[in-house]
Amino acid sequence: MTHSYRLDAQTSFRIQEIQMILAKKLNKRISKKSIIDKAILALQEKMETMVEVKKDGAD
Repeated sequence: MTHSYRLDAQTSFRIQEIQMILAKKLNKRISKKSIIDKAILALQEKMETMVEVKKDGAD
């Protein structure tokens, strides 16, 4: 994704916490952009699943 993100201080802090957890577990640094992109993709997939379930339930 090539989007620019504007984050509030609380969100930025939370992402830094996630970065530290991942760095500890994976022994490598993960960029904020990568974390945000993965979170957005996961949310999109979740939303698509929810829409599919509602469509199936409506028929």
